[in-house]
Amino acid sequence: MARLFILRVQHRLRRRRLDNAAQVSLTDTLRVHHHSVSELYRFHSPSPVDAYWSTWSAWSIQHSCGTGTKVAKRVCIPPRYNGRDCIGSDQKTETSVLAECPHAGTLSDWVVTSTSCSYDCETGFVTVERTCDNPQPLADGDWEATDAYWNSTQFLAWLYNESPVRDSVVVNDRWGSNTECKHGDVWDCSDRFNPGHVLPHKWENVMTPDRASWGFRREAVLDDYLSIEELIAELVSTVSCGGNLLLNMAPTRSGRIPVIYEERLTQIGQWLAVNGEAIYETRPWKVQNDSVTAGVWYTANDASVFIMSLTWTEQLVLGSLQPKPADRIVLLAYPGVPIPWKQAATVGIVLDLTTIPHHKLLVQWAYAFKVIPSRHMRVV
Repeated sequence: MARLFILRVQHRLRRRRLDNAAQVSLTDTLRVHHHSVSELYRFHSPSPVDAYWSTWSAWSIQHSCGTGTKVAKRVCIPPRYNGRDCIGSDQKTETSVLAECPHAGTLSDWVVTSTSCSYDCETGFVTVERTCDNPQPLADGDWEATDAYWNSTQFLAWLYNESPVRDSVVVNDRWGSNTECKHGDVWDCSDRFNPGHVLPHKWENVMTPDRASWGFRREAVLDDYLSIEELIAELVSTVSCGGNLLLNMAPTRSGRIPVIYEERLTQIGQWLAVNGEAIYETRPWKVQNDSVTAGVWYTANDASVFIMSLTWTEQLVLGSLQPKPADRIVLLAYPGVPIPWKQAATVGIVLDLTTIPHHKLLVQWAYAFKVIPSRHMRVV
């Protein structure tokens, strides 16, 4: 019976400690007698526990681009038993700098710049213009910002003075929105740039067979692509005026060249295999295109003059060419057969192509002729 009583006392002590939520110390010996239990407790006030801060959270950036702020937070663990509160702020803020934000330009209202009509009668047009304010760069190309933004001068200084290719490298003019047609070994000036005449500086025609895009388009249809005749016309006119042709071919996302591009490249290669003599290692002649017949372009090297006609005609009039009577003219796509020619009624000569079987030509897209001087002499 006494043993059962002791267990009950211990149970009451545990309940009391939990109910009071206080620190209890047993200061005397619990004496258990057969008929009674005596106990002595002394209760102390709990020690104060001061509040404290948790660790700082990760930075939370409050903006997606440009300059803004980032915020970190922490939590105050509250005090206990009259402890002291946390001192300080529960958050801190610092400046955050990300990539510059894109900013679309805003167009001004249309302004009439020419009040005179384009035609003397009936329906014509007047010229109006509008301007765009200063948009922020989108990092899509050199045209989005000036050379200072792209640090172009620093890179070019390294390229020309310290890089491994400094003695052989050639650069274009795409170093900022303010450098086109001004700086560079080769001028691009703009996409599909083809001035149609000789420039005082080396230039390049940068283009793509897709009329609407520089990238691959799954929705494109056949008419969206330049034909082989149109591409060769660009090649011929570009080289005749002293330019290079850079032809962009856009692969698919898996890196494959689309079949339509493969066909165009193969066709250009076939044409150059026959007529490359009129393109490679040539220079502009004294005139670039013919003065009488449209679609006729000239190139030259030290030994010969080359005539490239974009269309086929049985009587080809060349107003800008005046060979010597003993000079021979041959068609590169039908080698070994001199082309008969005679003086034109007014100026230049006429090539007689009636005896040339068109269906037997090696290529039939554009036609290159070579003038072979009667004596070996430098062509000017």
